[in-house]
Amino acid sequence: YAREDKLRSLGVITKLVVSTKKGKLNIFEAIFSYSGRIYFRKKDNNKMEIVAIGTKNTQEQDIAFMEGIS
Repeated sequence: YAREDKLRSLGVITKLVVSTKKGKLNIFEAIFSYSGRIYFRKKDNNKMEIVAIGTKNTQEQDIAFMEGIS
């Protein structure tokens, strides 16, 4: 959770993406700029993997993409 704390200290809002058709995904969403979204997940080796980058206008498409890869 130390990385999430670092992101919060920079003013980045993160939340767990939970509203999907298949249920809860362990993918986090960080909001940046005005409408930017970056989706990432934690890897087993304590690193993060960027899954998708989009905007609030592409959020539904981004979540559909992430459901397909999990």
